Amino acid sequence: MTERKISKFLRDTCGATALIFCLSAIPTVGAMGIALDYMRAGMAHSRLQAAVDSAALAAGASDNVNTSELIGLVKDYIRVNGAGLSGFTVESIKRSTNDNGDVIVTANGVMNTLVMRILGIDEVDINAQTRVARTIINRAEIAMVLDTTGSMEGSKLSTLKDAAKTLIDDSLKANEDSALPLVKIGIVPFAQYVNVGVSRRNASWISVPADSGTQTFYGCVGSRNYPNNVQDQNYDTNPVPGLMNITCPSEITDLTIDKGTLDSAVDALYASGYTYIAAGLTWGWRMVSPDAPLTKGIAYENMDKQKLKTKKFVILMTDGENTRAPSYPKHDSTSNSLANNLTLEVCTNIKASNIQIFTVAFQVTDGTTLNMLQTCASSKNYAFNAQDSGALVMAFQSISNQISRLRLAE
Repeated sequence: MTERKISKFLRDTCGATALIFCLSAIPTVGAMGIALDYMRAGMAHSRLQAAVDSAALAAGASDNVNTSELIGLVKDYIRVNGAGLSGFTVESIKRSTNDNGDVIVTANGVMNTLVMRILGIDEVDINAQTRVARTIINRAEIAMVLDTTGSMEGSKLSTLKDAAKTLIDDSLKANEDSALPLVKIGIVPFAQYVNVGVSRRNASWISVPADSGTQTFYGCVGSRNYPNNVQDQNYDTNPVPGLMNITCPSEITDLTIDKGTLDSAVDALYASGYTYIAAGLTWGWRMVSPDAPLTKGIAYENMDKQKLKTKKFVILMTDGENTRAPSYPKHDSTSNSLANNLTLEVCTNIKASNIQIFTVAFQVTDGTTLNMLQTCASSKNYAFNAQDSGALVMAFQSISNQISRLRLAE
């Protein structure tokens, strides 16, 4: 090459910009890749923690749960909740107890990295721990608020019935060795409306027109005017409106210790209608309330004063978003935002009455509804997101454990 050509080559800047861009892009892409691995690790930790919480409840409920069973419980929880992450492995589960008899479950796992392995980091440790404290809930009043809308038709309703009966069986076992009824359970099927039963049409807290040739009362009730529709008071001046020529789900079953009555009520559930969650929640609240309309709940002021203390629970299960809202007294509005706001307001008022709420989302895909149900629940450990039948059964089993014998230590 001549001296002239060499000089020209050295002065040539063509392609330098592309080269500089490529070189500078390497650390940028690398940083993004590392961020991706850390995000995956964060998700893995959250899901492992939820799995350990669930497994710890089962471990605390039984003295016979061994290490292999614990690992199986954690893996099952991850599987049925769709929480599995590629490259994530549970390596060890440890169960121990402290001086108070609390059960401590620790899980260790690793997640294979995607990008950080370039830097020589092939794995990220993922650890989670939960302490479960043994407590005695001497008495419990439980209202099961169950979605029986049309979308529950078929296998979904069958699974719900199985899960509900399992919870009933497990919870009522507390009564078998006790001279006093420790656990009472009631059932509130809901859809667009709730059915309180024709037999209650003459009660003081309800207003029902007389039947006529064209008007018939089938037990379905609507909403009182706001704000009474989100409160549990003022029934003497603002009674519950009975609706004429309206059909709705199976009749509610008030608090009882009778397993046969509860099982029959579950068997009678059928799917029909639209969804208004606040209607079911309101009647779940009324069911464990000591005051009218339903009066079998223990008085609030006596919950902690008696030798046998009482806790009140509402379990809400739904498979979809609100599709109906109050038009007063009927629920003919289609305002989803109104229904959601009222649902959250009812949740807040229920919790303010010293009642704990569990929520179970069953194959719910709407993000707004999932957030609403999580907010409604008394704590993050009381909100379940069941994406298949197995997860629904596990959710009800976990709720039964928490109500009957255990609480997660904060």
